Amino acid sequence: MVKAVGELVVQYAAAVSTAFVKKLDDPLEAPLFPAAFHRKPWAPGFEHHREPHGLSAELRNLLSGLNVISERTGKAMHVTPVRFRRTFGTRAAQEGHGVLVIAELLDHADTQNAGVYVETRPDIAGRIDKAVALELAPIAQAFAGKLIRSEKDATRFSESSSRIRDLRIATEPLASCGQHSFCSMSTPIACYTCESFEPWLDGPHEKLLDFLLVKRDRQLSAIDARIATVLDRTILAVAHVVYLCNLPPKDWPRLLHRRSKPIKSDVVIFLPKAKRAARTNLSDFINLCRNRLTVFGESLSFDDDIWDVSGSVGSKGSKFAIRLRFSNWATATLKTAMVPMAEPFKSFAKAYIRYGHAHKPRANYSNCLTALQALEKALVELTGTADPSELRPDVFNRAAQDLKASFKLATAYNCGSDLQAISRLLCELRLVIVPSPWKNSIPPATKGTNRVGQELDDLRREKMPSPAAFYALAHIFQNGVDAEDVLVSSVCAVLCSAPSRISEVVLLPSVCEVRQVDKETGATLYGLGWRPAKDGAPMVKYIATPMHDIVGQALQRLRILSAPALELVRWYEKNPTKLYLPPELEHLRGKAHLDMRELVSIVFVDDGKDLKSRAFQWVRSTNVPVTKKGKKVYADFADVESAVLKMLPRGFPLLDKEQGLKYSDALMVLRRQELDIIKVTYRCMFQPIEPQDINSRIAAHFTSLNIFRKHGFKEDDGTHIRVSTHKFRHYLNTLAQANNMDQLDLARWSGRRNVSQNAAYDHVSDREVTQKLRLALQGDAPAVGPISRLHRVALIPRDEFARLRIPTAHTTDYGYCVHDFTMLPCTKHQDCLNCEEQACIKGMDYRMEANIRAAQSETRLLLGRAKQALDDGEFGADKWVAHQELTLGRLDSLCSILDDPVIPVGAVIRLDDSPIQSHLEQVVQRRALEGESRALVEAADSKEGQ
Repeated sequence: MVKAVGELVVQYAAAVSTAFVKKLDDPLEAPLFPAAFHRKPWAPGFEHHREPHGLSAELRNLLSGLNVISERTGKAMHVTPVRFRRTFGTRAAQEGHGVLVIAELLDHADTQNAGVYVETRPDIAGRIDKAVALELAPIAQAFAGKLIRSEKDATRFSESSSRIRDLRIATEPLASCGQHSFCSMSTPIACYTCESFEPWLDGPHEKLLDFLLVKRDRQLSAIDARIATVLDRTILAVAHVVYLCNLPPKDWPRLLHRRSKPIKSDVVIFLPKAKRAARTNLSDFINLCRNRLTVFGESLSFDDDIWDVSGSVGSKGSKFAIRLRFSNWATATLKTAMVPMAEPFKSFAKAYIRYGHAHKPRANYSNCLTALQALEKALVELTGTADPSELRPDVFNRAAQDLKASFKLATAYNCGSDLQAISRLLCELRLVIVPSPWKNSIPPATKGTNRVGQELDDLRREKMPSPAAFYALAHIFQNGVDAEDVLVSSVCAVLCSAPSRISEVVLLPSVCEVRQVDKETGATLYGLGWRPAKDGAPMVKYIATPMHDIVGQALQRLRILSAPALELVRWYEKNPTKLYLPPELEHLRGKAHLDMRELVSIVFVDDGKDLKSRAFQWVRSTNVPVTKKGKKVYADFADVESAVLKMLPRGFPLLDKEQGLKYSDALMVLRRQELDIIKVTYRCMFQPIEPQDINSRIAAHFTSLNIFRKHGFKEDDGTHIRVSTHKFRHYLNTLAQANNMDQLDLARWSGRRNVSQNAAYDHVSDREVTQKLRLALQGDAPAVGPISRLHRVALIPRDEFARLRIPTAHTTDYGYCVHDFTMLPCTKHQDCLNCEEQACIKGMDYRMEANIRAAQSETRLLLGRAKQALDDGEFGADKWVAHQELTLGRLDSLCSILDDPVIPVGAVIRLDDSPIQSHLEQVVQRRALEGESRALVEAADSKEGQ
């Protein structure tokens, strides 16, 4: 057992024995984990013992309260005793121990079940350069502290001793420490993953990142990879700080930590009065949202039953209006004959959405509106009133039942989450008479959690494109000629090349291709300049080599297809108040009396069909006034021009305001109605490509829209092919998972902010996993994934393992690390020289001895700098002086032993226990001091009592 852990266990065992002095004849026979109480008679031989399920439940409750976040998934870890056991077995496998040793460690009678607990994941990464570190950092979320603007915002702003510096890279401080208790860890390496760390915005973090990366690259080629990667999490934490510091100043207010955080001027916080009636709070809340909030625009009429929120909600570049309809449950799906919600619930629903959007904007409110409609229906049915202050848990339960009965489980669960958010706000703002928080009782959809049998096959069929769909798209891509075929097949080719969202593809700029040469291999790298949705950072999305030509061809086709529309775009950018006319029709500009033939030639592309009826339909639909002279009908050019200019897309000339993408720079823009097989293409107006324009043509049921039906393609079973654009994303993610792509790399390639989202796209079957394992474990067969990273070592008997004092060793810069990573990760943050588990072998390797002497010279130089800084009055320099003196003393001792001719070559050198304490050792010391303090206080109290 690790010394620090063992000391804690010994202290605990001593305390238990003391507590059983009067209960047992021999207190040393007391159970290590005694039961607090026991209702049933004790089982013979197990008196005072705690039952396993009770101990397990207590452990789970304790650990869940710590809210430990997994660096791999980004979610709170579900920690159980079995998880500790599996982690222990996994680490043993990564250390190179065979099945017999693992079975011994796990206390198995044989080896047949040892593999159950060995769930190895590769944790030794390959090469990390600066660019990769900066891209991985926001996903890994390794930085645990709080970024501050300067020292004045620090927790201990008045204490100059809280400054943290690293004299190896710069003399100026880079952060503050918010911890008031003693810490002997190596600064600043151990600081970046500490929650008390407060880095300064202008600190030299990038210099430290460069220093650590150079050190890591050097170590990877010289020492054990396990040791070289000890600081990988620290590197990502430093990179995360650098990433945050490099963000635009407009993002700083939401990132910087202040001792008193100001409220944004455009957001109003509702402050309820505790002693007032709930209805008074409710009325004030509605009035605040009605009169003071300007979310969705100042021109929005709060009392309207239909809100147009197009400028604030919806997909980018959308040509459709986004409206929120505050109808009741019964008429929610009716386009006409809408019946609004009853008052005052309707006003509360409006206020809730407006207040919520001010504090946390959403892109879609359909589930939220559905939850509100279900809640209003349940409230009226159970209470006979539409007063939100009467809401109580049984009303929420009735609403949840209606949602489960009316929607698929996944949709019902999402609406239930909105119900829970509504309940939370009602209680926090005291808007209900009896505040009683309600939790979502609708279970999440569990479909897809099983990787075997028919369920997995059905899930794969639902989530990923079929082989028939790929074949059909390839045929259409090669042979399609009309605009619809070219657009859809080219977009699908891009979606098949890298995991993407359709909303990202339709917003690609025309100039998006990036070509680079790999400096190491000389290979050509081809990618697309990408702006991920959901607030992802700009990136280059690299394309797999086999798809280079296909993607290049697809992009060129899209440019050719968009050329006529882009001509219109450029015209309107230069002439935003004039109607576009081709040169041959310029003579019609300003004409007071346009006949219907002239009108049609201005508005539409000539396709040889009935022009007269088309003209009459258009003037009626656009409300263009006409005059009759005899049998002919005429329209004024000015009226036609005004009607057409009203069709310009919202926000023109910008297609996407966030990235500043103009319509003239977009890859995909078509003339209005160019994709419609019934209507005629506009000559004088354009439109952006929407996600629905693609999805409706590959997923639609209707023959008129589905391009697979149009070309006569079907599935192998004779059913019609239907594919959504998101299925290609599922397919590529599953392909990457099957080939053991690193989770952080996969999240980055997919444009995700968090690795936890990877799991939803993993549809690798048990059959595929089993096949890979079989290939990996067959003698000389090539191994893939985690198996390939396991050391191939000979098995040893159990008794031999038990006799080993040092079961594992890893090469370091200065010798060998005998720390067993099976028990614990490195607790000294690679501060090897101040670690008692560092061992050197005299004469074994001249390079290690050279590194020791180089470190001695460097430490002597750093000590001189630290003393100079201390003499100059630099606060915090005293810590560096103490640390360097300690390190230099150990190096001097080590060098004197190496130089001593009496000590033979081959002697193993391990210095005495280091005074540098790990976190566990600091806990042991703190508990011992607390125990001594309590004993002194009790002794003093007893004397006073006497």
